[in-house]
Amino acid sequence: MNEVVIKSNKKRIIVILFGMIFFLLVGLLGLIYLVPWLLSNYVGYLPYLAVALVVLVPLVAGIGVIVGTIRLFSTKYVLIINQEGIINKADFSKVGLIPWSNIDRIVLEKGRFNKVLRIFLKDTNQYLNNLPPFSRRGAEMIQSRYGTPCSIDITALSGTSEEVYAKVQEYLNHFQNQEGV
Repeated sequence: MNEVVIKSNKKRIIVILFGMIFFLLVGLLGLIYLVPWLLSNYVGYLPYLAVALVVLVPLVAGIGVIVGTIRLFSTKYVLIINQEGIINKADFSKVGLIPWSNIDRIVLEKGRFNKVLRIFLKDTNQYLNNLPPFSRRGAEMIQSRYGTPCSIDITALSGTSEEVYAKVQEYLNHFQNQEGV
């Protein structure tokens, strides 16, 4: 079986990037016009809370614009499916390879706005030990809610979610048939 390389969906990244640019501009306008007005017209702690919010919006949106721009012009893969397993770089967890030998089953969950592959593992500790501490804590929270620490958001990938799921399932079935022989 050939290696399948899946890249990010550029159209979706552009839409998200425009949203982040909008919030960045609104936040900057708030810094320029709203902050001086709040500080000169109100007394007490309320203007300081509003100022903190007005400063936080462009800061978060600016980080989003930077990350979105990097992802937009990135030519690297986001997901690789091959004979060894799944290499996921769709998020920031930096797990690397999830071997077929550790995958029990895969389920496609469709939410209102996203589609997620839930990968149920035979040995979750092997997966969790490969994660950095902050990502490990998040994965443990996901495991307590969904029953598995491993999930891949495939909404932002090129191709439909059904195509990606079918390809992953095809490789898993192929590996499980070989293992059973």
